[in-house]
Amino acid sequence: MKSNPARLLTLSVLLMLPMLMSIPSELSTADLPQDDQIHSLLMQSVGQTVANDAARVFGAESAQFCIVTETLSVCLHPDTPPERVDEILRNLPTWSDDKYQLGNRWSTTAVDGSVGLSGPINLTYSFLDDGVWIPGAEEPGSGSRLYAEMNSHFGSEEVWKAMFAEIFNDWGKHIGVTYQEVSDDGAAFTGSPGEVGLRGDVRIGAHNIDGQNGVLAYNYFPNSGDMVLDTSENWSNPYGDYVFMRNICRHEHGHGLGLQHVSPTNCQKLMEPYVCLNFDGPQDDDLRGGMRAYGDTYESNNTASAATDLGVIDGVWTPEFPVSLTTSVDFDYYRFTTTGSSNLSVTVDPAGHRYAIEDEMIDSDEIMDLAFRVLGGSNGSEILIHVNETGLGENEAIVDFSLPTAGDYWVLVFRAAGTPDVQRYDLDIEVEASGTTAVGDQIPRTDLGLSVYPNPFNPRTTARFYVETPGSISLDIYDVAGKRVRSIHDQTASVGWQELSWNGRSDTGNSVPSGTYLMQVRAGGRIQTVRGLLLE
Repeated sequence: MKSNPARLLTLSVLLMLPMLMSIPSELSTADLPQDDQIHSLLMQSVGQTVANDAARVFGAESAQFCIVTETLSVCLHPDTPPERVDEILRNLPTWSDDKYQLGNRWSTTAVDGSVGLSGPINLTYSFLDDGVWIPGAEEPGSGSRLYAEMNSHFGSEEVWKAMFAEIFNDWGKHIGVTYQEVSDDGAAFTGSPGEVGLRGDVRIGAHNIDGQNGVLAYNYFPNSGDMVLDTSENWSNPYGDYVFMRNICRHEHGHGLGLQHVSPTNCQKLMEPYVCLNFDGPQDDDLRGGMRAYGDTYESNNTASAATDLGVIDGVWTPEFPVSLTTSVDFDYYRFTTTGSSNLSVTVDPAGHRYAIEDEMIDSDEIMDLAFRVLGGSNGSEILIHVNETGLGENEAIVDFSLPTAGDYWVLVFRAAGTPDVQRYDLDIEVEASGTTAVGDQIPRTDLGLSVYPNPFNPRTTARFYVETPGSISLDIYDVAGKRVRSIHDQTASVGWQELSWNGRSDTGNSVPSGTYLMQVRAGGRIQTVRGLLLE
């Protein structure tokens, strides 16, 4: 949902000078007078004047905007004195104007050791005990007061720790990162990497940064990811079920995953460099960035042997949240088992929506043209059906595809065309027992094992069925009113699987309108009918 940043001023939680900072672990610290802190942070990483970029990105009437550099981001409220705004704008770095901005991902974690350049990871996190020294980024150092501060806001640590678990899970339920809270040994902060039994990869502390209203929090990039909250802020503001605290911490941990800021600031993405409370949690572009770095929750399922094992599906299986293909060499395999002859229906539907990146609109459901295959045989070595009938932004589907024998099968989702970048998608796999028995390559005894593919289709589809005795075979097409529009006849001299195709035309050669059609096959003294959907 689009929103006007100016309207956010009606929320008391935003009537402040909010600043979110993301800082690399190698950033030096120094004790400076409070009035010089922001200017110093900017000056140590900025060497050019690009005030026009700020006006272009944010607009002169923006209610709230941010400055982003390689070392930090500072978000400003419009009540900032004009002379101060002018001073900061004149020290802006050039803005990056692409999709999600991804820096370095985690390369080493406490649980995994070295994790390389791709794939899922395990991250641990821990909370600094009160008194552990926080040297400060540019603010004066002091002992952490996280427990005292959060307990004063929420009453007990069980409450706010559960909130942090949810904050991390709001990333982890979408991307290939698994989180676990561990204890903290109080080692030097920062610069002490995560270590099993001692401390987390991500360590969280709190102390006074600059008093109320100002820098709300800052975060280090991988391989640190440490987070510091300002104890002077109202973290227990209940608006939107504490979305103020949750979105700020989610945003900061986005930096801890390697994500940087994106533009424009139009309240569509969590990693925009300003506080937005009009949504709750990472949005489409944020998740695409996280998936590019770590995959989805089912990584790594790139081969048949490493497929996501769904076991015996009784009904419909679908992931709780959209999954993704991230590159042209990413393949998603899903294995399932049938206990007898079954009918399989599969839908792969690209997920996403339209949002702005710089001066362009991105349709994130049209990144890749997705396709899929159903595989059988030894470790998925046999292609039973290949489905790639539509284009960008459209789903691919089969309905009631016959699996005549019990055993293991695979659905393989892959990129057929389009941009080799992150495409999220929904997946439905439905397995329904056909009420027949089948052994080896024998025919199901009570029907023809009829399926049509593709389905939906435009304009051609193929009926696939099993013939037990040689002879005549036919395919009749009926509209929903029961009128026969096409009749196709053939002969088969062999026993086995046969196919008859329909080109979407009537017996008179005219194209029939889009809609649902009944497709009836007659063979070997048996009749079976399935539905097909013709799309324009």
